Amino acid sequence: MKKLFVVLALSLMALSANAQAYLGGALSFQAAGNNAVVTILPEIGYNLSKTTAIGAQVGWSNATAANRFVFAPYYRYGFKQLGPVSLFIDGEFQLNAWTTGGATTTQFGVGLAPGIAIMAGDHFSFVGHIARIGYYNGAFGINIDTNQNFQMGVYYHF
Repeated sequence: MKKLFVVLALSLMALSANAQAYLGGALSFQAAGNNAVVTILPEIGYNLSKTTAIGAQVGWSNATAANRFVFAPYYRYGFKQLGPVSLFIDGEFQLNAWTTGGATTTQFGVGLAPGIAIMAGDHFSFVGHIARIGYYNGAFGINIDTNQNFQMGVYYHF
């Protein structure tokens, strides 16, 4: 048992030596007909290397007749760096719990979300997503609709 604890502690120390934590969040705006949805998604994560990160969003959204709780852990891979601009793709799992009129519905999704990050100094970055590709809310598809999948966030890097 001691050996397992020592190995786990050393692994976490090695991981944190490379990692750079970030904290931030995103706002998402969706429009469908006369209804508007506002989503607030605080986010925390670690840069494991220059090209990879892990993190999670935990948030809430409010629509005209429903509220939603969101939990979305992800693995991020940055595939192109152009100065302060980085292009990446998130492999994500999404869990949504909708509450409408006292009834709760749970939905999940698994897929990819391409995005862009722009460093604005040593500690701040702007991050955006505009699409989802995968299995979401009971259907497989590619959704590039800016009214339904636009997210813009700000991160603080420690």
